[in-house]
Amino acid sequence: MTAAIGARSGRSNVRIILIGNTGFASALRAHSGIEVIEVDSTLEAIGQASVGGERCVIVLGEIDLDSDRRSTFVGALRAVNDGVRIYTPMECTDWPAWMVDRLVDSAERLVEAAKKRDDPSDPEQAFAGESGSDIGPWSQAAEALLSGHSVLEVVLDSLRVWAGDETLMYHPADEGVSGASSVPVAHGDRTLGVLVGTVASPGKLAEAAKHLALWLTLEAQHHQLTRAAFRDPLTGAYNRRGFELAFDRAIARARDERRSVSLMLLDLDDFKRYNDEYGHEAGDAVLVSIVDLVRALVRPADLVCRIGGDEFAVILDDQGKKRVEGSQMPREFAALADRFAAALKVHECDALGKDSAGKLSLTGGLASYPWDGVTRAELLRTADRLLLEAKASGKGRIRLGRFSDDCS
Repeated sequence: MTAAIGARSGRSNVRIILIGNTGFASALRAHSGIEVIEVDSTLEAIGQASVGGERCVIVLGEIDLDSDRRSTFVGALRAVNDGVRIYTPMECTDWPAWMVDRLVDSAERLVEAAKKRDDPSDPEQAFAGESGSDIGPWSQAAEALLSGHSVLEVVLDSLRVWAGDETLMYHPADEGVSGASSVPVAHGDRTLGVLVGTVASPGKLAEAAKHLALWLTLEAQHHQLTRAAFRDPLTGAYNRRGFELAFDRAIARARDERRSVSLMLLDLDDFKRYNDEYGHEAGDAVLVSIVDLVRALVRPADLVCRIGGDEFAVILDDQGKKRVEGSQMPREFAALADRFAAALKVHECDALGKDSAGKLSLTGGLASYPWDGVTRAELLRTADRLLLEAKASGKGRIRLGRFSDDCS
C-alpha cells in the first residue's frame, strides 16, 4: 500500500518517504510544502524515490534490515536518486517530536542545495555513507531503468564479472528451465525464473539470483509506479502531472530545434447533466469514450491527457519542417477542429442509450508555441482564454490562436 498524505506546494521539491510504522505521519500533515508518502516496504521506497526525480528523505520505521540487506537497499537508493537522505529512529525515544522539525529542515536544505552531495559524516544521516553492495555497478542498471530500457542484460553482465562465470543466463519461469546448475530467481513468494551457471559456486549463484530478483522486481514496480504517477486510471490518458512533464519537454525540444508545438484544451460540455441524468457509472463511460475518440482523431505521436474532471489537453507536437523567420501557426489545425466537430455529430456512447449520436459536444481552445506563448503557463492561459471565448459564443466549437474565426 502506498498513500500520499501531504500536498506539495511550489516552495518545495522534496518527498519524505516513510517506510513502515514511523509514528509521526500525522504530524507531517501540517507541513503543506512537503509531499509525504507512506509505503510498506523498502522496495516500494526505491520505486517511489526513482519516480519524478525529486530529492528524497527516507525514514525507516519498524523495518528490520541486516547489514547485507541494508547495504543493498542503500546502494539501490543511491543508484536511482543520488540526493537521498536516510534516517532511522535509532535509540531516540522521543523522536516524533524532534524528528519532524529535523526532517522538514533537512528537506528544505536539500531544496536549497539540490545538486550538492550529502556528507557521509553528517550525524543526521543514519547510514547514508555506506557504499552499497560489492556486486557490480548499480549506476548502469539504474540508468537503464530510468531511461525505460531493460535492466536484465546490464545486471547479468555485472553478475557475470562478480561471479567469474560468463555462462550465467536467466530464464523466465514460463520457459520451464531447471537443473542442477540452476537456482530460483525469486522475490518474496513469487518465483520470476531461474539463473543458470556452470562455473560459479552454488553460494555465489544463489547470491547472484537474489540480486537479480531485486532488480527485476524493482523494474516491474518502477513501471507500475510510473504508470500510476503519470496516467489517469479511468481513461488511461496522461494525468495532470504527466501532461506537465511531457509539455515542458515538448516546448524545450521545439525551442532547441526551432519547431512548433501546440496545446489544445478541451472541455466536455454539460458533463454534470450526464452524471445527473444517467448516473456516475455512465459518466465514467462518457469520459472513456471521449478519450478514445480524441485519440482516434489525432496523430499517434500526439499526447492525450485528462487534466481535470471533464477537462482534457492534447499536446500536438510538430515534427515537420523547422520554423524560419516569418513562419505562421500551422493551418492544418483548422481542419483538425473541423474533424472533431464532424466526428462528434456521429459519435455514439452506449452508456447514453439509443440514439446517442450527437449528444456529446466539446468546446476547446488551441494555442501554439511560439506565436501564442513561449512557456507552459503562457500557452495554458491562452488556450484557456480561447476555450472560454468559444463557450461564450455557443459551445461545441474550438477557437484557435492567431485565427479570428472559430471552427465548429
